Amino acid sequence: MLKGERPPSIREIKSRYQLSTSSVQSGFEYLMMKGLIESSPRSEYFVASVEEDHTSQVRADLIPVVRDP
Repeated sequence: MLKGERPPSIREIKSRYQLSTSSVQSGFEYLMMKGLIESSPRSEYFVASVEEDHTSQVRADLIPVVRDP
């Protein structure tokens, strides 16, 4: 995806992969913590302005939270 593009909606991901809403929201929150997506005031998500070569280093200091071992 390119900067500014919108990922599929939470409802669409939930339906397509048979996930719970909270699981999908957790995934979006994780991507936000990594700096890969941003949210707007209306709960819309957009791809952040991240340079392609640096995506592996974005917010690498954060430890991922595993909720379902």
